[in-house]
Amino acid sequence: RMQRVGMETLLGIPIAGAPLVVRPCFPRQWPRFSVTVRWRSATYVVTVLNPHQLCRGTGHVILDGTPMPPVGEIGMVDDGATHMVEITLGVPPPA
Repeated sequence: RMQRVGMETLLGIPIAGAPLVVRPCFPRQWPRFSVTVRWRSATYVVTVLNPHQLCRGTGHVILDGTPMPPVGEIGMVDDGATHMVEITLGVPPPA
């Protein structure tokens, strides 16, 4: 129960359903954190990088090596695979 509270409030990863929502809000002194989320048969390893000592703001999202829109939501797939998600805090790149 406390683990879920920490995941949802401090790390900004609410456990809600098929979209993996990542909206981190944590101390700017933290350089990074990683968390593993299991959804059905899939595993998502989420690493949030904070090179600019920010406390929020999704700048870059990479899913399995492919850049994604910086919306902070990943459509999870029940495929039995392990997926790597890397999020860098910062200002989103220009469109």
